[in-house]
Amino acid sequence: MFKTGKQIALLLACMMIFTLFGTACGSSGGNDLSVKDAASTSSSVATDKTSTPDTNATVSTNTDGVKKKIVVVKEDDDDLRNQLQSTILTTLDSSGFNNNNSEITEIKMQGNDKSSSDVINKIKSIKLDVVIINQSYFAADTVAKPLMGSTIPVVLTYSTESNSFVDENNIPKSNITGIYTMPKDMLSKGFEFLQDKISPSKGKKAVFISVDGFDSLFSKDKVEKALNSVGVELKDYCVSKYVEDFQTSVEKYNNDDDVAWILVGIWPSVRKDGAKWDMLATGKWDRENRTKPTITFWDVGVQNGILCGLAVDLTSNAKQATEMAVKILRGEHIKDIKAEDPAKMNIVLNQKRAEYLGIQFSAEVLGSSKIYKDYDGHILK
Repeated sequence: MFKTGKQIALLLACMMIFTLFGTACGSSGGNDLSVKDAASTSSSVATDKTSTPDTNATVSTNTDGVKKKIVVVKEDDDDLRNQLQSTILTTLDSSGFNNNNSEITEIKMQGNDKSSSDVINKIKSIKLDVVIINQSYFAADTVAKPLMGSTIPVVLTYSTESNSFVDENNIPKSNITGIYTMPKDMLSKGFEFLQDKISPSKGKKAVFISVDGFDSLFSKDKVEKALNSVGVELKDYCVSKYVEDFQTSVEKYNNDDDVAWILVGIWPSVRKDGAKWDMLATGKWDRENRTKPTITFWDVGVQNGILCGLAVDLTSNAKQATEMAVKILRGEHIKDIKAEDPAKMNIVLNQKRAEYLGIQFSAEVLGSSKIYKDYDGHILK
């Protein structure tokens, strides 16, 4: 298990984002948007649809006797990870790495981080061409990091930035590359979308609430710069270690007429008495008590009551990461495979939350979005 408080906060929050709600971020419905067009709701790109291949390990031989050896590590056995696994295997197959030339070994961790040492030993026992990690919240730290500096090329489906595997120019420091958790400019694009398209707030300020341990995504400096880029002043930056801290900040700024947005980075998941708090309960409290809008960067948050999101499409991430692995299989060196931003985003809205806040979506926004009509995952379009 993670040893530090910061790692525990990261684990619990990521469980909320990617696992607890049991839904793929932007994996179905709506229009996929390129990063540069997301804030302006233009230029849609269709999501690739994939079928589910056989999930058993396959061993195959090329006509010249040379086999490409590939390991795909699946961290969790849930609907989202299974969908991403299907995308990874299908992308490999469509790129020519299939029963004719490859040994594809799937390692299923079943959500057990204690199995990491066994996984690492198994990976090191095979003379591999590439490892693809289909992770959720711990494999980047517990599998990829211990492999750093080895001769085995490793590609992550997300989290590259937060794990310091690449330098400031996106070049791998050694043998690990992949997809960033979200594009580096997504805070400013998200705030721009919220201000211009959803909830104009000229002359008013914003408050940002997050939890400790997410500086790589939501540091005060990053948030303040992103807000300033769209002409909004940050009135307060609140780090909520506990659920009660989060609730106090929301209640305080609900009644502040100077504040237009109460922006939420991550919902906390621990109470002051140390008890783990159900993220669904935090989300329910949030939507029933916070009276000012926010934006998120994951589909699951909108499904559960956040007004809107520019949501990272994790299915697209899996395909994108696999295409990076394919370059390695075709002879490119890992040091030449720069880390990449997610290629596709989805605009996601929650109609029930909009009605609660008294916000009416424009026809332009409605035409470019996936829309949840309630808090139970029912999609309007």
